[in-house]
Order: sequence, then structure tokens, then C-alpha cells
Amino acid sequence: MDKAPWHKSKKAQEFFQKNKHWLKIMYFPPATPDRNPTEYCWKAIREDVTLIKSFKNIEALKEELHEYSLVIG
Repeated sequence: MDKAPWHKSKKAQEFFQKNKHWLKIMYFPPATPDRNPTEYCWKAIREDVTLIKSFKNIEALKEELHEYSLVIG
């Protein structure tokens, strides 16, 4: 987790508290995307899934991401 505003949101904090029994939170220094492994995941998803495609709704995006996870996973 970095210092992105959405990580500090009330909704995110509630999610973390609700799932703390299995979720391990790791903090990354600000402005260091090279040290944050999730940045590599976002880059791959952007290049492979969302770069040249639009989605009609959030459910279509979720389905595409789920299918992508099955292929790489």
C-alpha cells in the first residue's frame, strides 16, 4: 500500500479492518513505483487488458479481469 488517497479512504479502511484476519498490509515508500510490486501488475493489466478496449459497465470489466487472471494464474 502506498499513500494513494484511495488507500486512506473510509471504505478502504473498513475493508482492511473487516479482512485483517487474512489480509497482510505492506506499506511502500512514496514516489517509488519501482519498489512496489503491484505497479508491475497494474502495468501488465493495462497493456494486456484495458489499453485498447472499453467496457460497457463495471461487470464487463470484472469479467475480463477474471478471465485474464485465469490465463496468467
